[in-house]
Amino acid sequence: MAGAKVVGGSGAKSDEMLAVEAGRGSEEAFRELVERFHRPVYALLVRIVRQPELAEDLAQETFVKVLNAVESYRPEFKFSSWIFKIANNTAIDHLRRRNLDTLSLDGSPHAESADAVEATTLQISDGAESALEEVTARELGKQIEVAIAQIG
Repeated sequence: MAGAKVVGGSGAKSDEMLAVEAGRGSEEAFRELVERFHRPVYALLVRIVRQPELAEDLAQETFVKVLNAVESYRPEFKFSSWIFKIANNTAIDHLRRRNLDTLSLDGSPHAESADAVEATTLQISDGAESALEEVTARELGKQIEVAIAQIG
């Protein structure tokens, strides 16, 4: 399972050991962490932002942040918790930063007639997910929770 501590085999290292080595400058250790955690970090981000392409970009941003901060990682804490917190914060930061266009709910201020005002009035949908999207998201969430539980 990605992110799990590796047991057995010669030279197998825990996530925490690899993070310490990456903090000391080992590119090989960092690459191993990326290989172990790319899928679970991506899955978490897809669940948060619900856009696969955006989640991939945020996963890359997460690993850049991890690389820049790995020296400050404290091995008495689980690496998986640390990286998932960084990924979660990266997604939240993105959601806060994104630019939302503002529109008048009352129609265009340049409308010259009642019909033009009505034609330019913003129609708001409830934005609710379809039943299929909701079930799919719920199932993905359960799979992610099981995967994260297995990491611990």
